[in-house]
Amino acid sequence: MAASRILLDIVTATTLVALLAWVVGITLRRASPTLRHSLWRAALLAFWIVPLAVVSVDALHLSVCPIPVRTGAPRTPPALTGRIGGRYGERSPASTSSEAAASASRPAPGPRLLPVPPLQTALALWAAGIALAGIALARKLRGLNRLLRTASSLDDPALSQSVLRWCAQMAIRRPPLLAESSSLSVPTVAGWRPAVLLLPPGFSARDAGCDAVLVHELAHIRRRDLAVQAIARATRALWWWHPLSWIAAKELSVTAEEACDDWAVSLTEVPQRYADHIVRWSEAAHASGTLACACRGRDLARRVRRLLAQSGAPEPRPSSRARAGLILCALIAISGAAVIRAQPADTKLETNKEDGTVTASASGLTYGFRYDPMTFVANDDSRQGALVRTFVFQQPHEGDADIIQKWFEEILAEQRGDGSFADTAKDTGAKLLNLLRIGFPHDRPEVSRAVEAIIQQKRAAKETKVDFLTGSPLAVYPLEALCLLGRTDIPEVKDSLTWYVEHPEEWNDPWKGCPWTPEVFWTALWAGRDLVDTVPIINQGLQRVMDDMNDAGCSAYNFPYGFVDAAGQIALPAARSLVEKQIPMILRGQRPDGGWGNESFIVFRALKAHGFLDKLRSLPPLPPDWKIVRSIPAPGADLWTMAWDGERLWVYDRTDNSATAISPEDGKVLKKLTLPVDNVYGIGWWDGFLAVTQEDPKMLLQVDADTAEINQDITIDKGDWVWVGAANQVNGKVWVADRFSPGIIVMDKADTDKREFKILAGPGPETFAATPNGVWHADFWTPAIIKTSYDGKLLDWGDQVFDRGTAGLAFDGENLWALDGVNRRICIIEKSHQQPAS
Repeated sequence: MAASRILLDIVTATTLVALLAWVVGITLRRASPTLRHSLWRAALLAFWIVPLAVVSVDALHLSVCPIPVRTGAPRTPPALTGRIGGRYGERSPASTSSEAAASASRPAPGPRLLPVPPLQTALALWAAGIALAGIALARKLRGLNRLLRTASSLDDPALSQSVLRWCAQMAIRRPPLLAESSSLSVPTVAGWRPAVLLLPPGFSARDAGCDAVLVHELAHIRRRDLAVQAIARATRALWWWHPLSWIAAKELSVTAEEACDDWAVSLTEVPQRYADHIVRWSEAAHASGTLACACRGRDLARRVRRLLAQSGAPEPRPSSRARAGLILCALIAISGAAVIRAQPADTKLETNKEDGTVTASASGLTYGFRYDPMTFVANDDSRQGALVRTFVFQQPHEGDADIIQKWFEEILAEQRGDGSFADTAKDTGAKLLNLLRIGFPHDRPEVSRAVEAIIQQKRAAKETKVDFLTGSPLAVYPLEALCLLGRTDIPEVKDSLTWYVEHPEEWNDPWKGCPWTPEVFWTALWAGRDLVDTVPIINQGLQRVMDDMNDAGCSAYNFPYGFVDAAGQIALPAARSLVEKQIPMILRGQRPDGGWGNESFIVFRALKAHGFLDKLRSLPPLPPDWKIVRSIPAPGADLWTMAWDGERLWVYDRTDNSATAISPEDGKVLKKLTLPVDNVYGIGWWDGFLAVTQEDPKMLLQVDADTAEINQDITIDKGDWVWVGAANQVNGKVWVADRFSPGIIVMDKADTDKREFKILAGPGPETFAATPNGVWHADFWTPAIIKTSYDGKLLDWGDQVFDRGTAGLAFDGENLWALDGVNRRICIIEKSHQQPAS
């Protein structure tokens, strides 16, 4: 967490400065008390100034803590895991929130117990110590106040004259008040504005030794030692556990006494008699004022030896050279501490070609969130909110444990008598992994039973064959679950990890498997990195995806939030760089409630884990990418997809399976047709006919816009790997969007059996509109509208215009129209500014 790193930096930096003062103090042990006292004053202030300096540095730079890539198996426990989305081989990676999850690598026993973060424990102990130290300090302050209240004013003209004479000689502008207290047997000063000189009964200034004692106490006022001691005791109470805070407070007291001794001897020139008074009074001293500067028996021998050898005048302040040296030392220490984790903002990604390791740091970010994400954290009462509060911020609300417990129960209700959740090891492992990700205790019997079921199903060949793998390793979901549980005793675990490492060509490719394939393998291998050295292979996959990713934060064919999910679980610099490259997409996917819908947990986790959340909150909000030039009403209850026929706009209403033509001038309804087939996905325009796509069966139909009769029907696909999107005529051919892939099925109307496939710059086109130089499409996977040139390059992009997304696009030869299906309007949209860097 960023807060943990900041706290660690503060402690480290403060310790560095105080340790430097201690070392310098040992070196200067024979120097004057005034110089040594100034040194320890600087060390004392470090306990207050350095934390502010560290926080300031953190505010000026994006905090980066590079994690070294190890060539051997790491020894840290697996990172907190969790994923929102489907599994490879399934139809929809984002269709249900029940796949969302998170877990700690070793949750505490009991289904309702949530892990207690080390940071919170440390802060609680720190606060408890401060409270106890504060109570003790308050008690001593009350004792001092009682001493001052019970003291009586001293009316001794001779003593008053002596005090005034010494104050004038010592340049003390405000002489202290004189008071006598039977509770004291030694003179002392206490309080401030004005200070009070407290004297024991029978004190006489006629004795030269007593006169020296008087000068000593006045020197405390002259040097402002009372205020310094007050700060020292407050610092010691705040940093009660830090040995150097106690050393600093003690050294300040000792050097203050020695410096005041120098004043006394220099002005009265009676070191022998003054020493006699100190010895006599120290033996009977029982002063109770905590903030009073009084002689102490512990350092008596050292003080007496100094007095008997004393000569020379006191130093009211250190020399300018000494002050400069102290300031330089402090700046060096603070600077060194501040860069402990600060990484240059412009460092570029570097890859070691031998082992695939990647090092990286943050580049500059210009814009931040449009909505405060902490609003979601504070107010969302869904499972996503519970996950974010519990596992990202470690601050669950009162009902969050109940939400997670209910989730446990829903998943466990599917467990069979033999411990399995399904007929295959893959699907049983997927359910077990979901439990682990939402904090289910590892020592529960349900977990042991599921593990045994996975082993039995795997060994009995009850395993779903993954069609893009030539081998037969354990599927990634049971593999990751077993790694998180530490079940390295199962031979299939190490064998499968080794197989995946030795055959990266089978899976570590953005085009292998489904749109969410690579990332699920990365997280499984990351969980098993203690058993097999998987880090280089993970780095290679991360790098390959980044090389393929465009400025819109998209990698063709892949589910972009899947990368956010995986990168949030992997503590590698390359994973951080991947999240950073996806920030433009993340910013545009945020909803007005501050969250990201079913992707909220994975987004919060990734941003927080890699240090982006606080930085983005501090930046100016990302402005809208579009401006609405003009809008007209759109008829219908559930509008989806849109077409332009050269004169009119058409919209499809899913409620009554109708297509309606409307005037682009005022939205007036010009014609309404009931479509002749069911299971319609959407409409477009093709060679003078409505282009109607059907999801089941997967068909493209030419429908007469006047009679609703079918002019031509074309089978698009008979398999399971095409998700039919909208269709439109483009450059004389008909294009059908494939939402599952990042592209378009292109057919020639003269020979519809002859087909080609075009790749677009977004991973999931579903509705699109052609322009002279490229195609705009509203993306299924990414929260953006993306423009791709006819040779496949990213030309432009922006957010989805409307909060609930863009339901359709059309181009009338001059204007780009966007359908707001929720608010039932059609708008002409234009880019509001140049594409912001983010």
